[in-house]
Parts: sequence; structure tokens; C-alpha cells
Amino acid sequence: MDTLTMGMMEKPRADTKSLKRTMGRRIALARKIASVRENRPITQEVLAARLRMFPRRIWEIEEGILAIDSSELCRLGDVLDLPAGWFFGQFEWATCQTSEKLDMSDLILAKTINEMDSQAKGAIHQIVMRISGTNPRN
Repeated sequence: MDTLTMGMMEKPRADTKSLKRTMGRRIALARKIASVRENRPITQEVLAARLRMFPRRIWEIEEGILAIDSSELCRLGDVLDLPAGWFFGQFEWATCQTSEKLDMSDLILAKTINEMDSQAKGAIHQIVMRISGTNPRN
């Protein structure tokens, strides 16, 4: 196989530095949301203790220095009571980042939808798209 064909078959590579930074910001935001929900600060030290990690590792992940693996991300979601998909943008980040006070009903709704089967998620997606005036994908 020639190099041109091999190059076309390769998967596009994402910018890993950018991905680590984005995921780190989302994890830091999730920690702040959990702090609001629990009405007490969840510091990097508190989160590290809950995850049985060193606080420095949490800091490095939030700073985008280290990547987090999928099993750690699932544990993180469990500890912070957020679905793992939340960390990949299954929630409107702009709302979270600009709002000083978060509406917990939005988070509960996002978690509930994330736990539904794919048929129910598809139906809700179509309803939301119709309400917003956007054509739903078929």
C-alpha cells in the first residue's frame, strides 16, 4: 500500500494538549458544581481523597498537564454524581461557565436523560429540536 493510501486510512488525530485542557476545565467545573450542590467546598484535596488519588494528580488533570483515563473519569462521575457523558459536552457548557448560580434542575434533567435508553433519548432529542425550531436529524 502506498503512503498516500495509508495516510487516507489513518484516523484524524485530535490535538491532545487541547483535549487535556478542555477535559481539565470540565473536571474543575464539575467540582465547583458539586460544591454548590453539596453546599460545601470540594477542594482538589477532598476530591483526591474521594478518588484515592494524590491531590497533585487532580491539579495536573485540571490544569491539562495529565490526561484522565476512562475508568478514572467514570469514578469521577460517580463521586461527583454526574454522568460520564457530561464531561464530553452532553450539557450546555456556556450556561455553566457564565452563570454564578447553577440551576440544579438542569443537571438533574441532564443526568436523567443520560441514563435513558437510546430510543427515549432520540425521542427527547426530536422534541427539543422541534421546540427550538431546528430540524431534527433522522
